[in-house]
Amino acid sequence: MFRAVVLSTVGASLLFNFAKSRGIDVRALVNKDEDELVLSIVEFIKEKGLDASAEVNSLDRILDKLLSDGFKIDDIILEFFVSDTWEGDICGRALESYYKDKGFIVVLTKIEGLKYDAKEFLEQGLLSLVNELSMRTFHHSREGRRVIINATGGFKPEAAYATLVGLLNGCEVYYIHEKFHEIANLPPLPLKIDEKFWKENKDILDYIMEEKDLSDVKARFGDRLRNVMLLTVVRKENGID
Repeated sequence: MFRAVVLSTVGASLLFNFAKSRGIDVRALVNKDEDELVLSIVEFIKEKGLDASAEVNSLDRILDKLLSDGFKIDDIILEFFVSDTWEGDICGRALESYYKDKGFIVVLTKIEGLKYDAKEFLEQGLLSLVNELSMRTFHHSREGRRVIINATGGFKPEAAYATLVGLLNGCEVYYIHEKFHEIANLPPLPLKIDEKFWKENKDILDYIMEEKDLSDVKARFGDRLRNVMLLTVVRKENGID
């Protein structure tokens, strides 16, 4: 039975560090065979260890802590949340391959909308990340697992939102900066869910969860819809964009 899960955001530092170490322009890597590129990056991780990327640095330190706490490799699930970009895909696949080779169960999830487009990033990407992290945190907590969020990799707003999800759900949250010598366990903050807000807007959220068209939601709730827009994942197929 799995006893712990580490949820990690993933950035592009692994790819950039690999390119720099090989004296290659990152843009030139787009023309390379993707499977071969992933294998080359896996070898780069083995070669550089903690220096390979921020994600590897932080994750390996977290795993060392779990193993020292008595967990075994087959007790732990690693979930990587990658951006909706070519760089994110390559880095995610390389991390997946590397940690699978070490014996871990690995789950790779692409976050739709988390890309180099400001509007889509803000209106869909971050909300999708919060939604996915919240669902996974709830699922694993319900299963009685120790849930750790590694908020090191990815766009800076990703780290902020991932940290907030973790703190609101009482999870351990870790972060490491490239100049840190040790990983930081972020202390819990006196934050709580505004129960009054949820009670006042529960009818809107329940209605949206039924995947109603935007026109239906607007007709029924009018301006009240604005109260909850930032809590809902944008679904273009339902007319919300």
